[in-house]
Amino acid sequence: MYPFYVGGIEKRIYELGCRLSKRGHEVHHYCLKYWEGPDVILRDGVILHGVCLAEELFVENRRSIKEAVYFALKVFRPLCQEKFDIIDCQNAPYIPIITAKLYQIVMKTKLVVTWHEVWGKYWLNYLGKFGYGAVITEYFCARISTNLIAVSAHTKDNLRRLGQKDRNIKIISNGIDFADIAQIEGNMEQNDIVYAGRLIREKCVDILLEAISIVSNYRKNVKCVIIGEGPEKNRLVRLAYDLGITNNVTFKDFIPDYKQLIAHIKTSRVLALPSLSEGFGIIAIEANACGVPVVTSSQPSNAAKDLIHEGYNGFVYGVTAEELAKNLLSVLDTPKDKWISNCTDIARQYDWDAIVCDLERYYNDLIAS
Repeated sequence: MYPFYVGGIEKRIYELGCRLSKRGHEVHHYCLKYWEGPDVILRDGVILHGVCLAEELFVENRRSIKEAVYFALKVFRPLCQEKFDIIDCQNAPYIPIITAKLYQIVMKTKLVVTWHEVWGKYWLNYLGKFGYGAVITEYFCARISTNLIAVSAHTKDNLRRLGQKDRNIKIISNGIDFADIAQIEGNMEQNDIVYAGRLIREKCVDILLEAISIVSNYRKNVKCVIIGEGPEKNRLVRLAYDLGITNNVTFKDFIPDYKQLIAHIKTSRVLALPSLSEGFGIIAIEANACGVPVVTSSQPSNAAKDLIHEGYNGFVYGVTAEELAKNLLSVLDTPKDKWISNCTDIARQYDWDAIVCDLERYYNDLIAS
């Protein structure tokens, strides 16, 4: 639950929940309990239910199945103490969707599942032989409800490949608070390249470090800041040392203050998003709102590439560190002012105030049907 845990999914739930509350709706979020005190609290107009103590979401570089099952078991009883018109369950990490379905049956309400990404056969790379179980679980969960929200056209296409009908899937994208970002001042720390996100294998930050090593051959004093935490951090720090780029790369811990994070992006020249898989890539739109172009990968599971208009608000590279380095240099060799208006023009299209209107209409239509 944002802001206790920061990620694209968490930010979406927070922003839309707050705006629905301001529009007069009663909004409840059921989550792990990250705070001290009562299990149920009111925060920013939204009622938070801490159904069980927070646990580690990643174990040995992989998403914890134990935590997902634990939450799914714990959330049912608190849910049943309330009667909702709509229950919107996020697709990750799958198991709670089954709990949400049971609630729908018992309470005779409407169930929506919001899908941020579909991994399909990639689960086999992620979990090895245990990935077959994840593939089957994902396939089953994609059919639990006929009311699905996809955060991108890329995710919608993948749901259709799992057998869902087109008419059952509504695209409601992620977004940003454009006006809020515009008011944030950049900090005093100037960097050429910034990465912000979880330090997990799928984010491919090791490719970024290899690219920085290449870029440093052309720009000796290039500066990159990597912001985030995760199970890959120690390995990445060692890799930076082995590549001889410790003077070029700074690792910063997770920044809980959103404005401070945006301030770091604003004083950077380019945001690198080398992810293997992104259901949307909200950080790309946040960077564009700062006037900062984005370089991201062409990986098939990376929906962030669909946000980039080549050469206008960033670049899409292939899969190698050499290709990433070439595109980073293309940005760094171009005057910063060239990018600002292009990037902000794109970002304005993704304001949360417009997106919450789409979501409200979708919910109301479901209730009326």
